[in-house]
Amino acid sequence: MDLPLQLFLLLVLLLLSGFFSSAETAFFSLSRLQLGRMRQEKSSEAKLVVSQLQHPRRLLTSVLVGNTLVNVLAASLATSVLIALLGDKGVWIATFFMTLLILAVGEIAPKSIAVHNSERLAKRAALPLYLFSTAILPVREALRALTQLIYPEEQKIARLTEDELKTMITLGHSRGVVAGFEKETITHILELEQTTVKEIMTPRVEVFSLEESTSLSEACRLVKERRYSRVPVYRGSKENIVGIVYAKDLLAYQGEGQEGPLPVREVDFVPQTKRLNQLLAEFQGRKKHLFVVVDEYGALAGVVTLDDLLEEVVGRVINQPTRRERYKFTDQNTIRVSARMEIERFNQIFGTTIEAEDVETVGGFVINKIGRIPTTGESFRIDQLQIKVIEAQRNRIVELEIKKVRE
Repeated sequence: MDLPLQLFLLLVLLLLSGFFSSAETAFFSLSRLQLGRMRQEKSSEAKLVVSQLQHPRRLLTSVLVGNTLVNVLAASLATSVLIALLGDKGVWIATFFMTLLILAVGEIAPKSIAVHNSERLAKRAALPLYLFSTAILPVREALRALTQLIYPEEQKIARLTEDELKTMITLGHSRGVVAGFEKETITHILELEQTTVKEIMTPRVEVFSLEESTSLSEACRLVKERRYSRVPVYRGSKENIVGIVYAKDLLAYQGEGQEGPLPVREVDFVPQTKRLNQLLAEFQGRKKHLFVVVDEYGALAGVVTLDDLLEEVVGRVINQPTRRERYKFTDQNTIRVSARMEIERFNQIFGTTIEAEDVETVGGFVINKIGRIPTTGESFRIDQLQIKVIEAQRNRIVELEIKKVRE
């Protein structure tokens, strides 16, 4: 074989080495988002890419066999040429230069290019790689059997990121597989991490609880009046929650005409800073329907139920305001609003610019401004707002009517 032909074959082998290296990087750099797009494409190249990635070990074996084969042939050919030209010294020179060439031309350069062009290069490499993989089927299967003995392949559950799951839901909706309501519900569940328990809990001042020493008959009467299915139980101080009672347990005891201590069950606590996606996992994992919420110092902050969480999700989907966000315009410049509504939300709805550093709700803003808890029916003016208390209790404001006043 003459020298020009040998050099040409050496160049071809180096290019093939680059092909296998770039193909490996391109295929295994594809994200699930890119694969999701390819599954929607009708091109045979995209379908072939997806098909080969369904068997990653088979694909990797084909790539490594091809890469190893061309690198060995290239090194052998280069050594043969240099020995013929330089004698024994050619072995060392071939080893040195071929190592550099294979690293540069066959590994580093093609892989660097493939990382930034993975989708395009994977499509172009799909058919040649498929044909090569089919051609070396006996070798590939022999290697697969050997590696299976050394390291058995495990079935792993793929974990999707939030963005990938949202993309899948959007694609499913566009193809009619996922209904609009289902799409909105799943999307809002994924966004629960943006909201904390504090934002949906029933605050401490609104929590109905029973003293541990309350008689069964009295507890039954109170629970029937309030129509709660689960009620916190405290000892001594309302801050000291020691458990919860279920309405069904109280009714069972009452049916038997018994008296005695309340059938208190164990209660679980969660911090008010916990994200709602974490809270959902807690509800599912602990099989609970109510948690007592505590602040950073361990003091009682409120309670949160599974119903509160579901109201938050479903309320967003159907665009229904939650209890703390309920409001009603009585005219263009007058609004009735829950005192629990956050100031930021109120400003968005009513077009105001209320600012308050130490409080978060409209009711807190009012109390902070007048320095006391107002009574039901009381009216007063704060800046450019005329405020009337629609409902107030001894320790909190429930509902307000607020009107914009012009100078």
